[in-house]
Amino acid sequence: MSNRNTKAIISLAKNKTKEKEDIVLNEIKKMERNKEKISIYSVAKRTGVSRSFLYNNKKLFCQIDKYRNAKDKNNRNERSSQVIIKALQMKVKQLERQNNNLMNSNYKNKYFKLLDENKELKKQLQKAYKY
Repeated sequence: MSNRNTKAIISLAKNKTKEKEDIVLNEIKKMERNKEKISIYSVAKRTGVSRSFLYNNKKLFCQIDKYRNAKDKNNRNERSSQVIIKALQMKVKQLERQNNNLMNSNYKNKYFKLLDENKELKKQLQKAYKY
């Protein structure tokens, strides 16, 4: 008689586990559709199951981990690309400043050379008019 009761208890426990799995999977799908953060904690809180249940159930853990890793990867990619963009923008500004400084110094050099040349030409003109 106890053997029969044990089978019934095991059967009920399996059914209860299956029901919880279905609830958790449905909740994960809802959270994915709503683009909410999917983690062990958030799923456990939403469904009322324990975190240990989620950690011990390989199917559920893998499902949650898949979404968690995908979201983290996207966030890391966005953050790293934003950092790279900022660094490149700063480098462009620095190079523009250097370019402006070089241009200004080149123009100054040309300006002074032209002034000297102009003075020399004026002297030559004065000499030519004296004859």
